[in-house]
Amino acid sequence: MKEKDELVKEERGFIFSSFYKLLLVVLVISAAIFIGKILFGTRSVEVYMDLDKQEKTLKEKIKLEKEENAKLQKKLFEYQLSVPDSE
Repeated sequence: MKEKDELVKEERGFIFSSFYKLLLVVLVISAAIFIGKILFGTRSVEVYMDLDKQEKTLKEKIKLEKEENAKLQKKLFEYQLSVPDSE
């Protein structure tokens, strides 16, 4: 009978310790999510998305400006070749 009581106590101890470990894990994860939302909330995500969109827009503008610059340089060189030197 004593052995059975000891087994029941050990089993209860294991169940309670497992429960507390699980509860601790859940609390830590919840705290991490809460702190993450405070530090990097939806506002931060919106700012990141806006900056990413702005970067793509600026890269496209740079590409267009380079193309326009190349065309204008070509015209300039053609003009310089067509105009005789004054010397």
